Amino acid sequence: MHLETVSGIQEYEKFVIENYKDDEFFKDNKTGLLSVVCGAKSTFRNNSVQKMVAVRKSGRTLCQAVFIIHKNSSELMSFAFFEALSDQQEAFLILIDNALEFAKSHCASKIVFGLDGHCNNSVGYALASQDFPSFGESYNKAYYSDYFKEFNAVKFVSFYDDIANVNSQVNKDLLVLNRQISRNMNLQTINTTKENQPRTDILNIHNIEHCNETSDRQDNQDYHTRIPKIKINDSSKIDISFIEKLFNDTQNVSLERADFGISGFKKTMKRYTDLNNRIFISHRYYFKREDEEDYDLFNSMRPLLKNENLIFAKRNGVDVGFILWYPDFNGYVPKGKGAGISTFLKYRILKISPSIAKVVEIGLVDSERNSGLILMLFAKAIFYANKYKGIKKVSSGWILDENTPSKNITKRYTKKLNKEFATYEKDI
Repeated sequence: MHLETVSGIQEYEKFVIENYKDDEFFKDNKTGLLSVVCGAKSTFRNNSVQKMVAVRKSGRTLCQAVFIIHKNSSELMSFAFFEALSDQQEAFLILIDNALEFAKSHCASKIVFGLDGHCNNSVGYALASQDFPSFGESYNKAYYSDYFKEFNAVKFVSFYDDIANVNSQVNKDLLVLNRQISRNMNLQTINTTKENQPRTDILNIHNIEHCNETSDRQDNQDYHTRIPKIKINDSSKIDISFIEKLFNDTQNVSLERADFGISGFKKTMKRYTDLNNRIFISHRYYFKREDEEDYDLFNSMRPLLKNENLIFAKRNGVDVGFILWYPDFNGYVPKGKGAGISTFLKYRILKISPSIAKVVEIGLVDSERNSGLILMLFAKAIFYANKYKGIKKVSSGWILDENTPSKNITKRYTKKLNKEFATYEKDI
């Protein structure tokens, strides 16, 4: 039993395919991402130090991993793309010893197991493997987490719900948001007239469920507003046009679809990367992204993406937030395969409707956290999701279990626990 350097991606992929060939739930989210992160022409690869290794016995691979240290986060080593046969503790310890040696030689102070280079790539080991992974989601053998029990676990969760339930809650919140804007405009008029000082605390999505309808009506009895009274009775549809116009007219806020076309793709990726670097820089496992890294990551998905899958929020012409969502393309993927030409044909050419809409990430700059824009972005994404007649469910991407505010917002619209994941950490 000994450790070997893996000669290249193709050799590494062989063990992945072999290890999952009889897995009834496996869909290949792995090999495509491996090329994006570790390929010879990969921007991420060129921005990092990497070592691809395997522990073998008599020519048979027992476990393997890629050690990654990125130039923008030199204190952290990712123990990435781990794969192993069951009950191979001795081989695993050889891999761990080599990982520690690699980390120390490059002055890293922490190893994160289950981070594929960056949290924008992939995060965590699935804690149960009794369902197909969604597009872009981590998947592994159920026993993988047993290898890391001695390390500190960091838990992630995701949620889902029926789209009818999501529609109903979104519509209720849009109505309340409309009333809040109406009330604020009245109070701003009063404050400006009486005190010559406009009101600045506008909206707070966290307070929507506590909004008192009676007090809203009372506020509006004495001070008339021209904002229309909106009524939505059909919970199967989302109507965001009125609130978009309201925000645009009163606050110069607008929503704008991305441009995934040939001429606009690079500009779209720069906008996306810039916002990520502004919004998430203090989040766990996030470090500064380079434009070309996200370009590489999205380029492989671009044939499947529509402009509406990435929506930007702008205030006074400046990007302040975004939402990334898309159909679960793995619904088109056969067991054991990854997304490819057949996925494109089913989705784009044959127009087969997906069954799940996945909200991957949503973010706002700090100054917009209480502005109501998070609801606008989410409602706009769900508005587009409703155009697919076959969509029955909405699911979230992963969320740090310790991030209570994000969990609460997500659970407001998707109330059912979907999956659990974990990374594991070791300080050096």
